[in-house]
Amino acid sequence: MLDYFSHTHDTAFARDKLLPIAREVVKFYDTHWHHKNGKIHMYPMYSGEGDRNPHNPAADTAGLHRILGELQTLPASLTTSADRAYWAEVEGRLPAPAVGENAQDNDTEWGPGDRLKTAHDVFLGTDTNNQNLYPIFPMRLFGAGLPHLDLAVASYQGRRGKYPANGTQDWRHDAIHAAYLGLTAEAMFQTVGAFRTGSWRYAGFGPGASDGEPGQEAHAIAKTALQAMLLHPGAADDAILYNAWPSEWDVQFKLHTTGGRTVQGQLLNGKSEHTVTPAGVGNVIVDGRDPGAGAATGIR
Repeated sequence: MLDYFSHTHDTAFARDKLLPIAREVVKFYDTHWHHKNGKIHMYPMYSGEGDRNPHNPAADTAGLHRILGELQTLPASLTTSADRAYWAEVEGRLPAPAVGENAQDNDTEWGPGDRLKTAHDVFLGTDTNNQNLYPIFPMRLFGAGLPHLDLAVASYQGRRGKYPANGTQDWRHDAIHAAYLGLTAEAMFQTVGAFRTGSWRYAGFGPGASDGEPGQEAHAIAKTALQAMLLHPGAADDAILYNAWPSEWDVQFKLHTTGGRTVQGQLLNGKSEHTVTPAGVGNVIVDGRDPGAGAATGIR
């Protein structure tokens, strides 16, 4: 809902739908759990499907950091002073993101050995859906154009669930995570694989695995990854064009981004042109990196 508002600036939507729900979600997390040493302590919890009873799972913790940060940047005409004061208080009670070198380590100043963890007391967990990478997507606390990119890339490289190393893609976000991190060759590999066809009459029906066939999760993930390879949401209202897009792929595009803008253009035979309408809302940064199809990622 915050993403929708950032794209449309639809104040009626924010007032009538976004804020009534957001207020209650924040209140639930603040009041449902015990507080420990002045911080919200989320326990008992689930992380994904397989990891039970972790403390402060990464997905929930990152989600609250993202939501509370964005709620406080909404136009003051949409929120009350009481809203803003409460959200700032809750943000101060949030546990730090789950980052460290092992299950017992939780750092607030991150070094080269640190990785995104599944929870404060779980390093990678047993779930191959890579819950520790949810702070990259869908929460967008880490990624290209944001601080600590090296930490996020190293966490992706060391993830538990990998395609094709240990299983099918299904609902796993490898393609999106690689695209958000600007890993061109890896994003190409994962996205092309996620678009694979099955033995079905209709192109939208792909192969499945754990949940049976036909499967649609991988195709939906591939669509999101493909767009993020081309136009990636950066910091604030910035966007990164060709964030993980190989120069050998010709493309014509028209995509929407924040502030009601559209970015339209093409990359043909290695030559790029684009226009932004309307101009003046954030920056569209053209990424010159291109470790494309010939690059060795060492990730898979």
